[in-house]
Amino acid sequence: YGRGPAAQADQTANQNLNLTTDQVKTRMEGWLNWRGNPRLKVGDVKEKDADTITADIVTKDNSLVQRFIINRHTGAYTQDNS
Repeated sequence: YGRGPAAQADQTANQNLNLTTDQVKTRMEGWLNWRGNPRLKVGDVKEKDADTITADIVTKDNSLVQRFIINRHTGAYTQDNS
């Protein structure tokens, strides 16, 4: 399954990455390409607050598959199960 979009988080845990929405989108696109599922793509990537960015994984017809919550400072992510 791999380490996902935050693969470098372990190496940069003590650094403030200050990720932008564009950087998160690029990381998520790379992760999806690595996974090799051509039916999925990155949807909306939005700043939630000063510390958090949300990124949606959607199907080619824009149906939501999963939403990730990314800490913009560390790159760590979790799945939004709400």
